[in-house]
Amino acid sequence: NALIFNLECDFTQIDNSLHDIKGEVDNNNNQLIISAKSKKACPAYNKEKDLEFIQKYKIIFIFIFLILGIYYCYFGLKLITVTMFVNGFFLTFRLILKISFFIAGNDAKPWVGWVLLVLAIAFGILIGFISIKCIPVVICLLGLVTGVVIAFGCNLILIKFLTVGTCLLYTSPSPRDS
Repeated sequence: NALIFNLECDFTQIDNSLHDIKGEVDNNNNQLIISAKSKKACPAYNKEKDLEFIQKYKIIFIFIFLILGIYYCYFGLKLITVTMFVNGFFLTFRLILKISFFIAGNDAKPWVGWVLLVLAIAFGILIGFISIKCIPVVICLLGLVTGVVIAFGCNLILIKFLTVGTCLLYTSPSPRDS
C-alpha cells in the first residue's frame, strides 16, 4: 500500500495554493495517487531560462568564446596577468550570478536582476584583481577545476556505458524457515 503525491509546477498561478487536485486509485499496485499543481512546486532556479537566454543570443556567445579561445591559444602564457584576470572575472561573475538568482527566485522584480548583475560584476572585478596577485594559486585552482571536470566527465561516461542492473532477491518466507 502506498500514497503517492505528485506536485507539478505552475508559473501562471498568482497565489501559492494547490489547484487542479485529482485523485486516482491504482488497484493493481495498491496505490493512491494524488496530483495537484502549485506555484510553490516551481524550482527557485530555472535552468531553462539560462538556456533560453544563451539560445537567444548565441551569435554573441559564439563570437565572445571564439575570441577568448583564440586569445588563450596564442597569447595565454605571454599575457598571463590578463589571462588570470579574465578567468577570475568570468568564473566569479557566473558563480555569483547563479547563486544570487537562485536566492532571489523566479518572481523577483526586474530591478533586483540589475542589482545582482552589478554585484556580480563588482565581485568579478575584485576576484580578477586578486587572481593577478596570486598567479600560482590561481593556476593551481584552475588545474583543480579542470581535474574535477575531467573526473565528472569520466564518471558520466562510465555510468552511461557500464550501467549494471540491480537484482532484488526475495528469500522469505523460505521452506527452510519452518
